[in-house]
Amino acid sequence: MNNTMPLNANEQQYIDQQCLLLLVASLGKAIIAFPITASILTALFWPYVDHTIMLLWLSAVVGVSVYRAIVHRAVSKNKISPLNYKSFLNHMLLLDFFSGFILGLCGYFLSDLPQNLQWLLIITAAIFSMNSVAVQSSIKISVLAFNLPLYLSFIFWLIVVGDLTYYVVAILMLIHAGFLFGHFKALHAYIFNSLKLTFSNQQLANDLAEKNTELIKINQQVKASSKAKSQFIADISHQIKEPLQGMVNGLTYSQKLANLSDINSAIKPIQSSGVVLLALLNDLIAVERLDSGQLIKEEKSFNVREYFDDLLALVVPNAAQKNLFLYCDINSDVSDEIITDPLKLRQIVLNLLANAIKYTSQGEVALSLSTYHVNNQIWLTIAVADTGCGIAEDKQQLIFQPFVRGESSLDLVGNGLGLAISHELTVLLGGMLSVISAVDKGAIFRCKLPIKVSSNELITPLLSKQKILLVEAHNGQCQSMVNQFNHLKMVVETCDHIKDAMAICASHNNKYQAVIVGHQDKLQQRLLINLCQRIKFPMILLADLNEKQQSITEQAEGLVQVLTYPVKLSALKHALNLLE
Repeated sequence: MNNTMPLNANEQQYIDQQCLLLLVASLGKAIIAFPITASILTALFWPYVDHTIMLLWLSAVVGVSVYRAIVHRAVSKNKISPLNYKSFLNHMLLLDFFSGFILGLCGYFLSDLPQNLQWLLIITAAIFSMNSVAVQSSIKISVLAFNLPLYLSFIFWLIVVGDLTYYVVAILMLIHAGFLFGHFKALHAYIFNSLKLTFSNQQLANDLAEKNTELIKINQQVKASSKAKSQFIADISHQIKEPLQGMVNGLTYSQKLANLSDINSAIKPIQSSGVVLLALLNDLIAVERLDSGQLIKEEKSFNVREYFDDLLALVVPNAAQKNLFLYCDINSDVSDEIITDPLKLRQIVLNLLANAIKYTSQGEVALSLSTYHVNNQIWLTIAVADTGCGIAEDKQQLIFQPFVRGESSLDLVGNGLGLAISHELTVLLGGMLSVISAVDKGAIFRCKLPIKVSSNELITPLLSKQKILLVEAHNGQCQSMVNQFNHLKMVVETCDHIKDAMAICASHNNKYQAVIVGHQDKLQQRLLINLCQRIKFPMILLADLNEKQQSITEQAEGLVQVLTYPVKLSALKHALNLLE
């Protein structure tokens, strides 16, 4: 392996760290040898050398050795951060330089020593040099940093002494240094490549560990998905069986009937079962298309109020069957004509409404629409709120996954696909779907979609300059109708109680075009009907789908029209036009 290849940051940091640790480990005992050897030499040379110079030299050796020991201890105890490995390495190399230089200064004593002690000093310097190569060979620069000043300073004093023998020794020491350097260079390359290979192996081991962790997670997800699909198949079998059984029983029973009314009653469950099966098949087809990536965004312009009136009518029978109050409130700031994908929007909202009705046993389901602007982009907010069983916090993210239901009871019809499909379709349209809920507190699903406003939007003409009196006790429905009248550019006044309405009708009936009566006490409502008939004041009665048949008799006695909840804008306009 070529040791000149460029290293990445992680490799370089790892090699710096390991070199630093190797240097610290190898020099641990050698540091102690420096002051000990210097002390022995001081004792031997004391009679021959100037005492002041000798003590200064010994103090320098001991001082540098103590400081090196402190630095080495800090490194070995991991008291430095990985970012400081390089700076500490440079710091230690500087200490190597001073150590070598100070030891090399001992050559100054050569001229004052007897010849036998001169040779002892030369041998000691050579031993220090060889020891440096042995213990510091893991780092090329460390050997040079220590030996270069040692050799240069010591050889200088050998030459100063001026003996021919010492010249030869100096030359031999230089040759010896060259051989040591070559030997150490090969050793350094081996250590460098070993460290690099070790780092690569560690990286490979870490990568394998990460891959194994990912595989374990994927395996868990596959098992969870498989379990969910198995449960889905069991549930779907039950849900297909029940409507089919109902259709077969209904057809069998209708064959035995002669009365047309009875036959119509028998056919209604068959129609309901067919709607359930069709919705189920639509969900399955949508899942298949989403998985295969076949669904694409197809934008069209459409009338938003007519669109949602028609859409809401599809779920009215289901809500009426459970005696749930269903209404739609479209804020007056929502444009008539918007541009988005109507088919996918239809499936999103129908799934949200069906889900709300399914998990609500009593109370109401409300659909509301509003818009807001962010950076010149118009966003449509569609909220579906219910008073149902709610969703536990730990399940609120799971319900957007396929085949998952907030409640697993088979008494609740559902395949666990509706919310997942709505979520995926919302993302496809560039929006977001969220839920706010608590157990037994109901739920609010909000779908936010980017839309465009059609340039072909028509200006709504003013139907009448006269006021309309609205008597509605339900705040949500009252606000919904106020927004409808605002859209029609008509003035509407509201009151909560029949008594107030009777007083207004009796004294100011010429100020109003008509009175519209919604949720009120039946007895009080009857009194207002009688008053309006007596003073010939036009009246529109709002009734639930289950109450409409009972209200037809009232219509025959002089009321303009009976409208059912949720009140369609088109039906309201038609009723108001009849007043002209």
